[in-house]
Amino acid sequence: MATKKDILKCIESEDKKNPYTDEIIADILDSSREIVTKLRKELSIPDSRERRKNELFRILQLLIEQNPDVSNRSLTKKLNDEQFIIGKYAVQKIREQIEGGNVNPKGKKTYFQNVVGANGSLKNVIQQAIASVSYPPYGLDCCLIGNYGTGRAMIVHEMFQFAKSLDRVKEMQLYEIDCIDYLERPLELLACLFGQGDVLGAIENYNSGFIYIKNIQFFPPQGLETLYRYLDKKVFTRLNDNQTQRESHAFIVGSINAKNTSTIAREILRHFPMTIEIPTFIERPLHERVDLIKSSFIHESQKMDLDITVRRDVQLALVSQDYPENIKQLLAEIKVACAKAFVESKLNNKADLTIETRFLTEAFSTPKLTNDKDTSIWIRGDLVFVAGNEKVYSRTKLNENWDHYTKIEKRFTELKNAGIDNEEVEKLLSKEIEYSLSQQIRDVQKSKLSREEISMIAGEEILNLSQSIYDKAKLDLPYLDQSIVFPLAVHLKMLKDRRQYSKNTLTSELNEIKQNCPKEFLIAKNILDNVSRKFKLPYLQDEVGYLAIYFQKFQSNYNADSKKIAVLVVSHGHVASAMAEAANVIMGENHAHALDLEYEDTPRIMCDKVISKVKQIDEGKGTIILADMGSLLQVRAKIEQALNIHVGVLGRTDTLLVIECIRKTLWTQDSLDEIIRSIDSKETMNTYENQNIQHERPPAIITCCITGEGAAIHLENYLRQQFETVFRNIVWIHVGYIEQALIKNRLGEISKDYDVLACVGTLNPNLIDIPFFTAEEVYQSEGLKRLKQSLMNSTNLFNPLEEVLNDNCILIEKKLNTKEEVLDKIVHQLIKESYVTSDFLLSVYKREAFLPTYLKGGLAIPHGETQYITKSVIHITKLDKPICWDGENMVDFIFMIAIDEDHRMAFEELFQRVREPAFIDLLKSAKTSKEILSKFLDNTVLDK
Repeated sequence: MATKKDILKCIESEDKKNPYTDEIIADILDSSREIVTKLRKELSIPDSRERRKNELFRILQLLIEQNPDVSNRSLTKKLNDEQFIIGKYAVQKIREQIEGGNVNPKGKKTYFQNVVGANGSLKNVIQQAIASVSYPPYGLDCCLIGNYGTGRAMIVHEMFQFAKSLDRVKEMQLYEIDCIDYLERPLELLACLFGQGDVLGAIENYNSGFIYIKNIQFFPPQGLETLYRYLDKKVFTRLNDNQTQRESHAFIVGSINAKNTSTIAREILRHFPMTIEIPTFIERPLHERVDLIKSSFIHESQKMDLDITVRRDVQLALVSQDYPENIKQLLAEIKVACAKAFVESKLNNKADLTIETRFLTEAFSTPKLTNDKDTSIWIRGDLVFVAGNEKVYSRTKLNENWDHYTKIEKRFTELKNAGIDNEEVEKLLSKEIEYSLSQQIRDVQKSKLSREEISMIAGEEILNLSQSIYDKAKLDLPYLDQSIVFPLAVHLKMLKDRRQYSKNTLTSELNEIKQNCPKEFLIAKNILDNVSRKFKLPYLQDEVGYLAIYFQKFQSNYNADSKKIAVLVVSHGHVASAMAEAANVIMGENHAHALDLEYEDTPRIMCDKVISKVKQIDEGKGTIILADMGSLLQVRAKIEQALNIHVGVLGRTDTLLVIECIRKTLWTQDSLDEIIRSIDSKETMNTYENQNIQHERPPAIITCCITGEGAAIHLENYLRQQFETVFRNIVWIHVGYIEQALIKNRLGEISKDYDVLACVGTLNPNLIDIPFFTAEEVYQSEGLKRLKQSLMNSTNLFNPLEEVLNDNCILIEKKLNTKEEVLDKIVHQLIKESYVTSDFLLSVYKREAFLPTYLKGGLAIPHGETQYITKSVIHITKLDKPICWDGENMVDFIFMIAIDEDHRMAFEELFQRVREPAFIDLLKSAKTSKEILSKFLDNTVLDK
């Protein structure tokens, strides 16, 4: 299994211009992509695209600066010469991004990116704003449309900062004017803008500058024609001087209230070349609204130089309102709440503020959100804003949900009241203590809380106590992991809070725990005897059993040396995921994996998916598969043969069974077979024990006529010729109708030994559940197709790919670097083998020019016109390294389709296979052409 050290080493050695993807790293380290991705994220290393992006942007900016008029084709060639694998389309997109302003060609500052929603709801707004300011030679006048308080002024000021970076004038200036301020003095506004007499107005005075006209819907009617003339032609006249036309290049940005639908407002908008609409607060995504609230509280915390705690219900209330004045009203609400909390903190001599719903105005104190999945993700708990820095800490409801003492004491009372004896009570409670602690540990680890956040939750004293316990235990348990400190601190904090209001607690010195981890129990007892005296916390001695479990679960050698049996839940639909998730949550682990199958999956596809999943999750000690379908009992031998992994299959499951399976695989040393036997029912146990005994009947087709000779034998010979390439291992049996009773007995005997797929003959024997085809219809092409389809529906023996695949047309290439090289080599081989004519290559290029044939997953399916095909074939090419296929997408598997209409089923079978990620994973692991071929021609669930 890959480690963080392995991944770091791999990334350090990669080509920075074409860094390794997670999939490639997984191949190098012989690990799964999911594990590599998880560890890479924990290392805070960006993905391959982001790692390449910085180097690519740097080189591309340099090339553009050296020659601003360079073509995209030349840029692509130069980047390819620099060993970047990139196409012209991708270069064009990046160039547009650079020249459009998201990345400043000269340097270094990126504009608009500090705006909340820059890459979300305001992305289109910002792109339009950049285009408006950048438009040559002096910008394209625009008008911002939005309700009051939506942030129009903020967008304008960001536009101005970006405009200054374009260096059109040495010192660009911003002039702002609000039409509302001049409602009683309209002529004064016109004089300010256009000038009067010998006095210059802003449009003339700020020639090539930046003018922002707020609330332009209130522009004086007597000046509208002058405004329209300037917006349309960039000429104007001064007030009281209609004879002298003047010219300016000042850039105009207007703002108008979206609710204003007056005729004047619509007419003004018609004269602006560009209009930009800004969404309201409630129209923006939940996470952006949360970010706006956070930034507002950060500002208040810094301004007052006080720590501020904001309760979760306050966040819910603030984020769910449709404010009439949008962000402006939100900011005002937050300021009022902070002011009220400040007054109360002074009265109570508190050094920080806590914002509760009672500090909100009545109209906005009630949350309008439900606790759905999105809300739980973005509003996890109380927020803590620390004065002196801009960090925000989340204080989740961990403490509230982790009171396992109450749950266990309640459970203890229930068991005693039920009359269960002490020994059995102790055994049950030991299990539940372990479940509860595992849940707590998992929640802390999943929350990824920082030291500062843990300190806020548990307190510095408790955190130091936890660190002290770890330091002492490390002396006797050298493999004890440092990550124990945070979960243990939260546990101790919960214990301390409980002791403040309750002196009764259930002792955890249970014999079951002593027996399961005796060494850890003794070490925990000695440590707690010492630290309880030092920290004056006598109740710590009751925590021996709990601490022993912590010590056991956080020993790295225990995890590394004791690889666990994997657990996989399989079902159709989403039942498997639901059962695995529920069991993991209850157990406080993340051990059960799920595989949800599609209802239309064939047994072959199901088998491929299960094999791929087992390969991914197996730790080296085997895998238990809990399936809600008996048909999966047959995959065991297939998996063991393909992966050399010991597998046990249970043909039934439910959530309780998954829970028990997790418990036994994690917390016992039982073997896979022992676990299967201990948790399985007698009925399913018999199925399990006998699933490797081959009771499968060989498939058979019966041909029949009056005597069993003649026509029956002729039919058999005819059908053999038709089916021998696509149906394997079929037994052919011919029978006669001399006596009706005898034939029924004969067919009954045959059915005991063979799986009769169909009966073909001159007379219908009227067999139940066995389809009958007349001799007359199977001699016709349509009837033969129906027979083939019937066999395909009832068995896995049929594989149309056998007719169009062979290992001579499967290549594993290491030297091809371009799409053109690949297509040329493939088609030339097909021409040489007489599969296609020489005109086929041109038809392939025409198809690619019309519509590139890229498929998700790094696949391509190029094809040409059927008129140039002489013999149907599908050619497969596996590339050692991906190539750019359509200017943006990378491809490492190419399927050249050269088949006629008669082999359409072969293409449908191919497409069904390659659309499954599980099958592609198996395909990419193949090393030779024969291995690739075997993946496609593997028809049966259990091959002999």
